[in-house]
Amino acid sequence: MEPRAELRRDRLSGAVLLAAAAAYLWMGRGYALDTLADPGPGLFPRAAGLALALLAAAQLVSSSARLRRAASPAAAARDEAGGPVAGPARRLQVGILVLLLVAYALVLSAAGFLASTFCLTVACSKLMGARGWSRPIALAAGVLLACHLLFSVWLDVPLPAGFLR
Repeated sequence: MEPRAELRRDRLSGAVLLAAAAAYLWMGRGYALDTLADPGPGLFPRAAGLALALLAAAQLVSSSARLRRAASPAAAARDEAGGPVAGPARRLQVGILVLLLVAYALVLSAAGFLASTFCLTVACSKLMGARGWSRPIALAAGVLLACHLLFSVWLDVPLPAGFLR
């Protein structure tokens, strides 16, 4: 796919995601927030909708800026000279990521949240190009800590224990 067409597609998907986030927030406006100490049913939908809106807006702004840069004469000359190609390697990465997510969903209840999330986070970070093992392991530990604090401690939601029972 041509780089400019890909950037236009990214900009369009950012706009569609922003519209979806707005619709999601609009539909969830009737749920009560209550307090942070005792959150109501509206807290998670609002947080998820705001996160989606922020990420969609960031994608929209980023792709628009990249599209402007790609339209410059220097970028056109670089494309003609044979710029970086993402093609098949990128598709393979996406396919592996989809397989990892399917495997995660299949083993979550048996292996438990801690083990499966740790493995998924390390594997995904390595797949995305993280060098060495210390950073992916530190990232996985941080994700587990944040999820434990959010779900187990603050929201009192039990996470699958798996073989750690």
